[in-house]
Amino acid sequence: MAVNNNNFNISDVSISNTFESWRVKTNDEIIDKLNLLKLYDVQITSATGGGITTDVAVAGGKLNIALNPIIQKGVTFLNVDVGFSGGINISSNILNLNRNATPAESMSTIAGFVIGSSTGGFTADGGYAEAGQTFSLNGFTGPYWLNQNNFWFTEQNLRFDSWTGTQFKFGSSGSNNLLDICGPGQGYTTDAGMSYATGGVEKGIRENSLRVYNYKRDPVMSILDDGTMEINSGVNRKRITQANHGLTFGHVVRFDGTNYVKAFAGATTGDGSDYDPKNAEVVGIVSRLMGLTHGGGAHGNTFDVTFNGEVRGDFSNVVGGSQLTAGCIYYLSTTGEGLLTNQPPASVGLSYDKVVNRPVLYALGVTSGLILPYRGQLIKPDSATIATYTATGGVLGTADIYHTSRIAITNTHGFTSGNIISQVPVNVDSTGYTLASTTAVESTDLARSVIGIATTEDTAANTINLVTSGLITGHDNISFSATVGNFSPGPHILGGSSRGGLSADNENYGDGYYKPICTIIDSATAVVHIGGVQAARPDNGGGNAAASNTSFGGGGGGLNHLINGGFYYWRRGLATSSAHTGTADAYFADRWKRSAGHGVSGMGQYTPGGGGTGASYDFSIQRQTFSSGQSNVPGTPKYYADIKGTFATGATGSTYGYYSRVEQRIEGSDIFADSSGGRVMTLSLYNKSTVAGGTVGVSFIRCPDGSTETKTNIGEISPTTSWKRYVNSFVAPTGATSTSANAYSAIALYTTDMDRYGAGNTGHAGTLSLAQVKLEEGSGSFSYPEIDKQQELFKCERYYQTSYAVDKYPASNTMVNTITPNMSSVDFMTPPNGRYVYRFPVKMRATPTVNVWSPSGQTAGAFNKTAKRDLRNAAGGSGLLGGRRASKPNKTALISSNVELGVEIHIVTGFAPLDVISFHYEANSEL
Repeated sequence: MAVNNNNFNISDVSISNTFESWRVKTNDEIIDKLNLLKLYDVQITSATGGGITTDVAVAGGKLNIALNPIIQKGVTFLNVDVGFSGGINISSNILNLNRNATPAESMSTIAGFVIGSSTGGFTADGGYAEAGQTFSLNGFTGPYWLNQNNFWFTEQNLRFDSWTGTQFKFGSSGSNNLLDICGPGQGYTTDAGMSYATGGVEKGIRENSLRVYNYKRDPVMSILDDGTMEINSGVNRKRITQANHGLTFGHVVRFDGTNYVKAFAGATTGDGSDYDPKNAEVVGIVSRLMGLTHGGGAHGNTFDVTFNGEVRGDFSNVVGGSQLTAGCIYYLSTTGEGLLTNQPPASVGLSYDKVVNRPVLYALGVTSGLILPYRGQLIKPDSATIATYTATGGVLGTADIYHTSRIAITNTHGFTSGNIISQVPVNVDSTGYTLASTTAVESTDLARSVIGIATTEDTAANTINLVTSGLITGHDNISFSATVGNFSPGPHILGGSSRGGLSADNENYGDGYYKPICTIIDSATAVVHIGGVQAARPDNGGGNAAASNTSFGGGGGGLNHLINGGFYYWRRGLATSSAHTGTADAYFADRWKRSAGHGVSGMGQYTPGGGGTGASYDFSIQRQTFSSGQSNVPGTPKYYADIKGTFATGATGSTYGYYSRVEQRIEGSDIFADSSGGRVMTLSLYNKSTVAGGTVGVSFIRCPDGSTETKTNIGEISPTTSWKRYVNSFVAPTGATSTSANAYSAIALYTTDMDRYGAGNTGHAGTLSLAQVKLEEGSGSFSYPEIDKQQELFKCERYYQTSYAVDKYPASNTMVNTITPNMSSVDFMTPPNGRYVYRFPVKMRATPTVNVWSPSGQTAGAFNKTAKRDLRNAAGGSGLLGGRRASKPNKTALISSNVELGVEIHIVTGFAPLDVISFHYEANSEL
C-alpha cells in the first residue's frame, strides 16, 4: 500500500523476512512516511491571541502555549474550582458574581463588585442616568459595593456578627484609634452588670441596645431600644466605680471631694447641730446601677450619675413608695439623705436651725423626670427669726434678731429694761458687756462703745434683748417715765444719776462725755440713734467741739480705717487670673501688701528683706471669687484673697528669724493715739484655711521713718477649713512721732513670725483666705454693709491709680479695632513741643512713680489717633498743618511727675502739632 499521509501504519517485520522485504519496507514505507512529517506554524486569528501566547521552538520541535497577562475575552469555567495563589487585581472595572447582565457597561472611574442579578445593567455615563449626570445605580436588584470619588455605595443592609462586638479602626497607627460597637447579644460576657431593666428600675446595661466603647472598652454611648441615646461620660452623665457606695436608683447625690454621697437639705439629727448648707450642693441623680445581676461587672460598685437632662426609672424608693406625679416639682428632702419630696421646705414649722430649699426634679411622667439646674435657698425657721418678748398685756414683738437693729446678749449682770449697755474687751469684763458711763473717772471706752438699750428679758435663757437702732415700742417693756429722771419727750444722751442711764439733751448736760442715744417720743416709745462720743456738747458754746474724738457709733459699725477691706479692687492685675508665686514684696489688691524678710530675735523689730539663709520660700497670692448667693460671709463681697507665706526648713534653725505677713499701711505713725493714750480699736475679718490648726499672728506696727518698725502683737487667729469671723478689740499702742513723709502704722497678719513662734517654726502652713477686713474705732463690729465702690476707688487712687478700667490692667490692649482706641484712654491734642500735662482725678499721697502705655499695649508708647497708628509707626507722615511727623530712633513717649497733682507726658516721635494722642498711665505713691 502506498504511503499517502502521516497516519499510515507501518507493520512490524520478523526474522523470517528477506533482505529484500527489509529494503522495500524501508524505501517504500519508512522513508515515505518520514518525508510526510513536518512542524506546523500556529495561526492566531486575533492581534493579541484572544488572551493566548504561542511560541514554536525550531530547535527541539517544542510548541509553547500560555495565557496573556491581559485577557480581553470572556472566560467561563464550568463545574470546576478556580484558585489563585496571589492577589486579584480588578482595575477600573466591576467584579460581577452570579449576575445575568451583558458586558456592555461603561465603567468610567467606578470600581466595585456586584453580587446577584440585574434587570438592565449598569452605566456610569448615560444609559439609565439622566442627561448631564455621570453616575447611576439604576437597574441593580442584587447587592453591590461601588467606589466613586473616595466613597463606597450600596443599597443593601450590613450585618456584623462577631460575638464580642465589631471593631472599627481609624488610621494605621496608634492604640487609641478603635471604636468597638456591640449589638443585642454581643459583648454579653465582658460588659459589667449586663441585665434587663426590671420593674422600671435601671439595674444594669440593657441587653437589647447598641453600645459603643473606646479601645480600652470604656463605655462611650448607648442607643436604647426605645430610641433614647445615652452618652456615658462627659456630657450629661458619668460612670462611677466606688466601693460600698450604698446608693440606689433615684438617690440625689453631691461630691464631697472624694466620693459621691447622698445630698440632703436639713440636719438629720433633728436639731441642726451637724448641718452644713454645702450638704445640699446637688450634682446629679443616680440613674443606673451595675453589677447586680447576670455576668461580669463590678459586683455592685459601679453606677451612673446623670448631671442634667432626663432620668427614667422607678423613683418609688426615693419619694416615699409612690410613683412620680407628672408636672410636679420634687425637692431635696430635709428628713432623709438623698431622698426627694414634692413638698418645698419653708420657714413655717421647721424644727431645725436652717434648711435649704433645693428644687431637683420636674416630673415628666410617673417614671420620668427632668433634672433642674436651680440653686438652693437657705431658709431659717420662724422660731429663730422672731424674738420672744415678755411684755404684759401686749402681743409678741416681731423683731428679727438676725437684723443688726436688735441683738440678744447673755444677761449675767442682771441688766434691766432701759439700761444703756456697752461692749468691752473680755480682759475688762469676762462677759464682754457692762453698763455704759460718761464720767471722766470711768474708762472712756464705756461711752465710746455703747451698743444699745436693754429691752425684754428671757429669764429662762438668761438673755436680754438690745435695740441697737430703730424703733422702741410698748412691746419692748420700757417705761421711760420711770427710768429717766425729770422725764420729758425729746433727745436724750448717755448720763443720769447712775451708770447705764439717760438724761435729757440740753445745754446743761453735765460732766463727762457727750454721747447721743435716742429721741423719746412718749413714756413707752423712742427712736434709737446712737451717736459718736465727744468731749463736749457741739453747740454748748464752750469751744470744745474741735477737741472731740472721732465720731463712731458705739460698738463699731462706723468708718473702716482700712481701704479696700473687701478686696474688691486688684488694679495692678497681679494674681487676678492665676496664682502669683514670686517671693519679692508686692502689692496685690489695692492697698494690700505681702511682705517678707528677716528680723532681729526678741526685739520686735524687722528689716524687710533682711538677712537669713538656708530656707526656701513657699509663697503664693491669688484672687478668688465668691459664688453667687453665698451666705457664709456677709456684705455680698465679690472677691477674697488667698495667701500662702511659709518657709521650708533646710538645716536646723534655717528659718530662724524669717517672717511673712499680709498688711495694710495707714499714713502716720501716731494715728489712733492721743494725749490720754491709745484708743480702743476693733479689728474684724472673715477667714478660713486649707489647713486647720495653724496660727496666724495679728500685729500692730508703728514706723516713724518709713523703714524702722516696732511691732506690737495684739492677737492670734486659728483658722478652720470653713469661713468664720474673727473679732478682736485692742488698745492701740503708743504713737511714734513721724520723722518722714513715709511714716506709717499698719495692721499685719503674720503667716510666719519668728519673734512669736520661735526658730524653725511657722505660724500657718496652709493657704489662708481673707475677706471683709475692717478696722474700726470702739470695741465692737456688727455690720458689714456693701461698700460704695466709687468712694472706695477714690480712696485707693490717693495711693495708686491708672487710666485703665477697673477690669483692665497695665499693658492691656484697649483698642476697639486696629485704628481706634476705646474711650478709657487719656486723649489730648499735641502742642508744637509735644508736651502735655495731665491732672490726676485724685491728688496722690506723694509724688508718684509713673509709667505710660499705648492703648495697643506697647510699653513707653502712645497712639496717634489722627494718624491711626502707634507713635512708632506714625513717624514721617504729614500732620494737619502740613508739617512732617517727628522721627527719633528708639523713643516714642516719655512720662514723668514732680508733684502729687499730675503727670507730664512728652511725645517724642510720630506726631505733628494738633495730632490727637491717646495714652494710658500708671501712678504709684504707696507707702
